[in-house]
Amino acid sequence: MLGLDPEKEKPFDPNWVSPDKDAALRSQRILISIIGLTAILLPPAVVIVDRFAPSPCFRDSLSHYFYSQRAGVVFVMTLAFIGTLLSSYRAEARFVRRLAIVAGMAGLLVAVFPTEGPGCTEAAFTARMFGSINAETPMVVFATAFILFPGVGTIHYIAAFVLFAIMLYFCAIVFRRSGAQDRDPDTQALLVVKRKRNRIYAACALVIAAAMIVMGLSQIDAISGYFSQRVILYGEAVALWAFGIAWLVKGRLFDTSLGA
Repeated sequence: MLGLDPEKEKPFDPNWVSPDKDAALRSQRILISIIGLTAILLPPAVVIVDRFAPSPCFRDSLSHYFYSQRAGVVFVMTLAFIGTLLSSYRAEARFVRRLAIVAGMAGLLVAVFPTEGPGCTEAAFTARMFGSINAETPMVVFATAFILFPGVGTIHYIAAFVLFAIMLYFCAIVFRRSGAQDRDPDTQALLVVKRKRNRIYAACALVIAAAMIVMGLSQIDAISGYFSQRVILYGEAVALWAFGIAWLVKGRLFDTSLGA
């Protein structure tokens, strides 16, 4: 599938990264857990931070918080942080490493190239930046939204789709692969804890896929009226939470709870 060779595309091997196996494995799991935790915290963080802005607004999507005076900085910096960490993800398989880099670059593009429109129904609110100085009165007049150039929204949407698609692929395929450490040395059967992890990965993949489908359907004019105004916000939040949970499980944060 997608050019993968099951004999070559193996799970992370700490010996491939460093001769210090324990240190390499510990560093990899810490990195994975940080990615997962950051993804989970992003949706509530931007909403909560925006509530403390002078003119808060519950926006139509997470991407629209780019224009929030305070939450905009959190949105951009957090996505840039996730993108950088994804680009640093180490795996033995060359294809998986490259896919992580693509996901990281997509995250950076989502952060740098804003979506179109403010995504806010309030009559007035204070924007994050891109204002102009009123010569008559010494104050900054902020714009509600900012367009870098025509078509910038298209770049944003494509990058967001690529990011979510790779999130789905990691949960459905990459994380569910098994290595020697995941099998009983005598019977070669999957360990119970690995089977539990795989069920969580599969559930997270289904949640991300469902969120992507719902968000896609909400953009069809003929049926868009059946969806909530903030369906994109909810869909993005749910997909990020599922993605984050999968990465936390991959980082072995819940191994004790899973019976490891």
